[in-house]
Amino acid sequence: NQLKYITSYLYPLVVEQCVGKVTPYLEVNLVNGKYILDSSKVNYSYGALHKIFDQIFHKSNLNAREVKDVLILGFGAGSVASLLREKYNIESEITGIEKDQIVIDLARKYFDISRLKNLELLCEDAQTFVQTCSKKFDVIVIDLFIDDQVPKCFLEKEFLKQLEPLLQYQGILFFNTMVNTQKQKAEFNELAANMEEIFGH
Repeated sequence: NQLKYITSYLYPLVVEQCVGKVTPYLEVNLVNGKYILDSSKVNYSYGALHKIFDQIFHKSNLNAREVKDVLILGFGAGSVASLLREKYNIESEITGIEKDQIVIDLARKYFDISRLKNLELLCEDAQTFVQTCSKKFDVIVIDLFIDDQVPKCFLEKEFLKQLEPLLQYQGILFFNTMVNTQKQKAEFNELAANMEEIFGH
């Protein structure tokens, strides 16, 4: 209501808390008049992460690319898809993969993902999807987290090899990860080296 909307500009309001099927804890907050989705440790959709994706899409000159098909692994509440549609004017088909049905339910309840036309949203494991998909994409976004960790299977070279046939020749792949510890830094360096080897530039 109006009072909550106004109050959210003073401090964040917790709207709903729940246990996900994949993520142990999920929280919808109202911040500055807008909903965001958080886990216990990090922002999942529409908060700081939304701004980071916006910055990297801008730096990658996404507006100048011809994009016919987009794949989002780790759809969340639709933050990336909304950016592509509403700020970068990408009208092509978007395939969203989200393993947690609770996250999809929250996306429908609070984030109005029905407004995103030409969207195919599948409740499916990303690894299984990649192994069975035969389609090619101009843009692939990987945003696969459980809380503040990317599951190890998605950081491995084998997963990148399975992704490679899905990316169009001049396509672009975005891989979101975190580097807060020495272990994460080592994983990132290995990931970057493997991406360079498999995808080239």
